Amino acid sequence: MAQTPWEAAKESAERIAVGKKPRPEADFATGLWWAALVNLLLTAGLLATVKLWARRLSDIASGRGFAVAKMGRGFVVALLAIVVLGGVMRWNLAHRGLWHDELWGVKFGVVGYYLGEPTDPLEDRYFGEATWQRALWHYTRPSNHPAATFPARLSYLVWKAVTHPEKPNAFSEFAIRFPNWLAALASIAAVGLLGALWGRPLAGLIAALVLAMHPWHIRYGIDLRGYTWVVLWTAMGLVWLTLLFREGRSRWWLWWAIGLNQALLVWAFPHAAVVAMAFFVIGGLLIFQSWSNAGDRRSACWRWLLVNVAGGMVFLQLFAPNLLQMRGWYTEVKENHPGHGLDGRLLSELLGDWFTGMPWVLPKTTGADGLVDLTGRAGSFLWPALAVIAAALVIGAWRLWRAQKRGFLMLGAVLLAGVGLLAFFGVTQTFFYPRFLIFLLVPLALLIGMAGDWQQGNRRLRVLVAASTLGLLGWLVMPQWGVLMSRPYAPIRDLTGAFEAIQDESDQPVIFGCYGHGLEMFPVYFPEIRDVITLADLQQLIAEAKERGARLVMTYGYEGYNRASLADGYTWLDDPAHFRLVKVWPGIESEHVFYQLEWTGKD
Repeated sequence: MAQTPWEAAKESAERIAVGKKPRPEADFATGLWWAALVNLLLTAGLLATVKLWARRLSDIASGRGFAVAKMGRGFVVALLAIVVLGGVMRWNLAHRGLWHDELWGVKFGVVGYYLGEPTDPLEDRYFGEATWQRALWHYTRPSNHPAATFPARLSYLVWKAVTHPEKPNAFSEFAIRFPNWLAALASIAAVGLLGALWGRPLAGLIAALVLAMHPWHIRYGIDLRGYTWVVLWTAMGLVWLTLLFREGRSRWWLWWAIGLNQALLVWAFPHAAVVAMAFFVIGGLLIFQSWSNAGDRRSACWRWLLVNVAGGMVFLQLFAPNLLQMRGWYTEVKENHPGHGLDGRLLSELLGDWFTGMPWVLPKTTGADGLVDLTGRAGSFLWPALAVIAAALVIGAWRLWRAQKRGFLMLGAVLLAGVGLLAFFGVTQTFFYPRFLIFLLVPLALLIGMAGDWQQGNRRLRVLVAASTLGLLGWLVMPQWGVLMSRPYAPIRDLTGAFEAIQDESDQPVIFGCYGHGLEMFPVYFPEIRDVITLADLQQLIAEAKERGARLVMTYGYEGYNRASLADGYTWLDDPAHFRLVKVWPGIESEHVFYQLEWTGKD
């Protein structure tokens, strides 16, 4: 790794001169240096204004801040039980095989990968082990989320030190996903805690239960990327704001906590900058609500600016190399995602995910067998069921406004952040996935919790609202729980286990190939796999198998994408004269289903 920007520039120029691409490490050095320079200037500016933000603030008077309630023992026990339930519901996915986007981070930032040709003996190939630098800053594609990859590498190295695996590419899925699993459980606890801090412990427990059982959070709460961390830091941002602006003494450590939270929130997923901006705005409003004295307000505003700038400095130092690498892929990735500009279809998909974590309608393919969609689950009862959930959100918002106006403003700010992000994607038409707005689960859970809090007001009505909302939501998503608690994200690990068994038991040589999209990350599990992208590649592999007297075992996934983009290979893969279907390996999505085939011996 180059140590200075000029060394990096020289190295990159030399590689370009001989027809090679610059190494990502060149951007590591350049980004870190420029970030350090900017941060040095910002630090000087903050130190120059120390008299503006260092002044001690008066206590927040009663009635002007949050009246934070104490948590009872019963609440703590119930919240822990819900957290345990959330852990159980995520246990299967945490232990099962990884899918394509997760494997990208594992390949470059956590474990490493074999270099060389798949035809070479494995013992003759070099294994390039991942590094801490790559865990943080390898960003040649947006699939590596360093906020997830970095703690995953730490957990993986602990597992490796304890187990001493024989193969350099061996790893434990649970060890790698363990930090994300903990973050998912912490998110559940955080929304429950927030309800208690607002004086509504029952609302907090209902909110925690909603998040614990929500399929969208189960699915992405374990996924080895930054989405679960976005949910956690969104919930914790609300917690820090509540504690910071509570009645009584203003404590410095809480100011720094929210500043660090801002950095971690945007580091987890850069699009979450809209949530950080919402927190910044709502924090400014809360300053004017909390202090009446002009001097206190002025000092608090400067202090608020201080911690947010400091948070931005932390983010910049962590992410500057990644920002530089975005120049190399942003346009290409946007062009490679046709149909992913925000439109009515994707907006509808977002609403389905937000309410239930389920698709509206599944494609009519073999891969959809055993999966469930909203239309098939609820039929004509779907819209009344969704209307009840929507009504619960409105009731919850109304109850929150009456009981805790500051909390209402904070949740409203998060919802408006989601609207702002949708507006950005609508205008720019850059590639969009509904999961980019997964932070909206936090207000959803809390508003449902407020709607069902029967501790005050009309108890029977609130019990009815809570029971009907939770009952309908549970009834709608119950089949999806079955999918998420029994299947892997994608069956790549299961497939490679079958391949290894074939390899060990076969009397003939065996050639293994993967067709189309999905082959890029398959070698993380099975380095001997051969890439097949066209019919010509497939025919060449058949010719090699025939010449060597070998069996040819093929697999493919991402059926919808591959059939649309690489149709020619299927003229042979679908032909029973050439290939027989051995097994269909299920995943949690139709595109994550993989098919195992074997060549019949005929060309």
